[in-house]
Amino acid sequence: LAKHENFVQVKSNIDESISTCKFAQRVAMIKNNARVNEETDPKLLIRNLKNQVQELQEALSVAKGESKFDADSELSAEEKDRCEAAVRAFIEDQTKNIEFAHPSKIRH
Repeated sequence: LAKHENFVQVKSNIDESISTCKFAQRVAMIKNNARVNEETDPKLLIRNLKNQVQELQEALSVAKGESKFDADSELSAEEKDRCEAAVRAFIEDQTKNIEFAHPSKIRH
């Protein structure tokens, strides 16, 4: 009687396992094309584009040698913040690719 009960339990588990495998196969066939569903505020987009145009115009004037940059002038707080952020981003990006060597392997 105990063997018969074990067989019934195994059979019911097999049916459930087969059902689960079939479900997994159906799920594996699903293909998603996920994309972000967001709306951009036109005013924000315009402001960002204006800032980008200004930065590009400044870069162009520097490239042409028409820069109004005065080496003796003090940077504004906003300019200092932008410089700090740019330096931090550069350093963080550079440290991602650095391989540290054991001191014994460094040639002098």
